[in-house]
Amino acid sequence: MAGYRSDPAFRYGEETPSSGWWSQWRRWAVKRVSEWFDRATQTPAGRVIMVLCIAVLVACIILRAAGLEAAGLFGPRKPPPAGGQKALSSGHVDFDLRIRQAAGKEDYRQAIRLWYLKTLQLLAERQYIHWKPGKTNASYVAELQGKAWKQTFAGLTRDFESCWYGEHHLDAEGYRLVAERFAGLHQQMN
Repeated sequence: MAGYRSDPAFRYGEETPSSGWWSQWRRWAVKRVSEWFDRATQTPAGRVIMVLCIAVLVACIILRAAGLEAAGLFGPRKPPPAGGQKALSSGHVDFDLRIRQAAGKEDYRQAIRLWYLKTLQLLAERQYIHWKPGKTNASYVAELQGKAWKQTFAGLTRDFESCWYGEHHLDAEGYRLVAERFAGLHQQMN
């Protein structure tokens, strides 16, 4: 038994805190934040303010997850990449040509993005949606209430987001199938 007591591998006491500067700073910061929360919640008014702050934070997270815009609460949202904004706002882009060029280079990711931008432009031109910079794709889907092809657009939105943001790589056959769905949606909108 004495052998086990002297073996450091069998000592289960408290570990001594690391003495590195990062560990020391972290302990100091945690202690200060903890003290602040303790002082802030000692009064009834402090507890109410703390609950309200937590409720606002939870509401912002829920709004963001639902794809709704919560701009204005903590400042303006960052706009999406400028290429899409310029393409839609100018209205002078030959999407068909650019789609063929991207597909010809086997840049199916870019081709799907162009199909999606073309679709948004068509929806805006026909006044099915109100396009504006910074608006989420989920907001556009929500604007299509009562349209028979809303679910088709929602599915293509998921395909676009998976391909563009999730970097889901399409092969030629996968691209052909998605492109056919975009073309079919455009026919349905006529």
